[in-house]
Amino acid sequence: MRREHLICCLILLGMVSGCTVTESRPVAYQPAISAQTDVPEAERLDISIVEFEPGLSSDGTAGTKEFQVPKEVREAEARYMASHLRQTLEKTAQWGPVRVVPAAREGAELTINGRIVESTGEELKLHITATDATRRVWLDKDYTGRADS
Repeated sequence: MRREHLICCLILLGMVSGCTVTESRPVAYQPAISAQTDVPEAERLDISIVEFEPGLSSDGTAGTKEFQVPKEVREAEARYMASHLRQTLEKTAQWGPVRVVPAAREGAELTINGRIVESTGEELKLHITATDATRRVWLDKDYTGRADS
């Protein structure tokens, strides 16, 4: 039943988004910056990316009154964002093993947490924090992006 519900929601979402007409300009692609020199293995930090928080309200919904997003869709989006970040970090060759984990764990050299602040299908706003094993905050920032047509 749950799988069928998700498929129906995705089909409905596709139909609704197919009915909108918006003009958007192509977004400039910004590739990840790869290491210019070989980073020694001993100096590469292991990274744990905690599955992102989907940004659901207390009643388990996401979005605004005008644009409601099913809980399952937002949770899938949160998992995708964490996995995409992992792939991007791995491509730079500047880090040790990069793993997506279900919850924060002790002993990780660098832990990245993320939360979807807003996601409309056209615009995305994420809040990302990165903290090392000594609990020093390396990053605490909001990122926004716009979907390309």
